[in-house]
Amino acid sequence: CVREVTSGRSALPELQVLIKAGKSATAKQVEEAVAAVFRKVLQRLPTEQEQQRYTGFVRKNLDGGGPEAAGEQLLLAVFAELSDPRRTVLT
Repeated sequence: CVREVTSGRSALPELQVLIKAGKSATAKQVEEAVAAVFRKVLQRLPTEQEQQRYTGFVRKNLDGGGPEAAGEQLLLAVFAELSDPRRTVLT
């Protein structure tokens, strides 16, 4: 599922835009990708605190690991929220 989304076979166009933009992604593109993943995985929008935290997490991964890795890490982190919403998985 994660590889399908990051490889372009996904119904998440916001995430594909983010991956294509890479390090040059705008703040809006990052925010839209975070919101799209939350909608898809958790069936809700992120809270303001989650939006800020995940946006920073994605930006850090774009700068350090590349766009595909950033997309994968975003999906994995949100899936972790699904399994235990009380656990903080981001640093």
